[in-house]
Amino acid sequence: MKDENRYSDNPVQDLLHAVVVQAADDYREAKVKMMIKPESSSARKTAKECREFFLSPEFSAYTTVEGAFILEKLDQELDAFKAKYKEYLDLESKMLQEAKEAARLFMQKDACECEEEAQILKYLLYSKKENVHDLIFTLRDQQMEMPPYARKQLQVPTLENVMLKARTGLMEDNRNGKESL
Repeated sequence: MKDENRYSDNPVQDLLHAVVVQAADDYREAKVKMMIKPESSSARKTAKECREFFLSPEFSAYTTVEGAFILEKLDQELDAFKAKYKEYLDLESKMLQEAKEAARLFMQKDACECEEEAQILKYLLYSKKENVHDLIFTLRDQQMEMPPYARKQLQVPTLENVMLKARTGLMEDNRNGKESL
């Protein structure tokens, strides 16, 4: 009976193939992590090791496909992802700007002594929070369209963590004199 987890009747060939597939997966994951977290030395090390493996003279023992060709295809795939990731970052930036504005309105509403003005600020705050909420869902949709190796590197945004991040950023900008409340 043939094992369903194998690709062929040759287990050695299957193992060699699995090593190449794993190296490709590790390379993709490391390169995406480097895009998302440029300071990651472990991702940089993994990408370098995978590249060296694909370009090594021993690579021909694993497959008849040239390692340089595999790297070229992986890099093309990652370039396509980079464009999608830029769109994602632009949307995330827009969402954080909206959240910052909502945090500013919240702080103004709490400091407001005039009931009428507080009601207007409350309405504006509600509207901004709705915008942030909609952008969060759009970001989540974009995440779901990304390949699994990219998705697992990204934090799933929630209204609570986005608003907390925005308020923290606003307070920090205020302390540094970049922003007044």
